[in-house]
Amino acid sequence: MGKLSFVEGQLSAVIQEKVVEGTTRPLPTFTRREARIPAVPNKAFAVIGMRRAGKTTFRFYTAPRPFPLGHALETCILIEWLRRRAAVAYLRTPAGYEVDFAVQTAEGQLELVQVCADMSDAQTRAREIRALLDASTQFPNARLRLIALEPLPPPDIPPGVRYTYAAEWLLES
Repeated sequence: MGKLSFVEGQLSAVIQEKVVEGTTRPLPTFTRREARIPAVPNKAFAVIGMRRAGKTTFRFYTAPRPFPLGHALETCILIEWLRRRAAVAYLRTPAGYEVDFAVQTAEGQLELVQVCADMSDAQTRAREIRALLDASTQFPNARLRLIALEPLPPPDIPPGVRYTYAAEWLLES
């Protein structure tokens, strides 16, 4: 019994230390982006193979009907960034806007990327662009990129935001 209580005492001290460390450490600017798997019982619509550090894992992506095209495109872009050996993170600006990807490319360039399946809605365009422009104040040297499914950019893309057709971007390398 003596050994067990000693181990329990050490474990309790480690847990207490981790709790204190977790509550006092400032939050990072970037948050690691992990694949979220929504819980829809008995519905597996696609299998996505992710390759990281030489190991292949498979995840089942369950999605509601109709299938959200934006989620699929975002997942596709994430997998391609990982294939290109880029460091990918999620970014929330101080104003509370979300940027889909903060990417450190293999060349060392920081890119802030928004992915959008349908740019036809003016409110959607404004939301995606607003997040990029807000994040650019925090990271002025970052490249701003908007990846979408439409081949032609909408007329109201501001200067400094690079509009990219998803199919062309996926075929670049």
